[in-house]
Amino acid sequence: MALIHIDRPKILTERATVPNSLLSKCEILYAKKESGIYEFAGLYDSDIPDKDYPDGMAAFSFRSVYVGTETLQQGTHVWNINNSSDDTWTRDGKKQLNPNWLSVWNTTTNNNISSDSGTCYVRGSVKTNGQSNCSADTLGGHIAISQQTVNPEPNDYIYIIPICRSHNHYRNVAQMTLCQAVEAVKMNRFME
Repeated sequence: MALIHIDRPKILTERATVPNSLLSKCEILYAKKESGIYEFAGLYDSDIPDKDYPDGMAAFSFRSVYVGTETLQQGTHVWNINNSSDDTWTRDGKKQLNPNWLSVWNTTTNNNISSDSGTCYVRGSVKTNGQSNCSADTLGGHIAISQQTVNPEPNDYIYIIPICRSHNHYRNVAQMTLCQAVEAVKMNRFME
């Protein structure tokens, strides 16, 4: 088989809210390069037989479970999710690849925003001398649309949107406001 699956749930607990067939569609593909390093290659398509994937491909399950996309409107208040930098996969008790959440957002929403684009969908909270201080680095940031979910429980929804490194920083605990509407990747079961 050309494709291997890592960390796919084999048995769902009673707490699971989506069937296993949907969970299998929530895997991220990585391709092993000649250097031996895996690079993001897209999202797993369960309609393609595993044997038809090229050799050296690996599909990793989300620690958070993909729910869909949702358009968040301009003016929506958002907050950074606490400890989201640890939203990784584990295997045998060891951390594996960190997903590139901007690439996940690009693939899921059919966009092509680069990490050096300076794109940031929020305003407020990061200021120097009264001026907005967005950095040029764009990341896929984990956000909450309620201050009560900055430490999410398994059934709380979290969202991924492109925001700058300054706004996405763990020290930024302030309320931020979306400066325009954005299609967000919606997930739950964060870090479960």
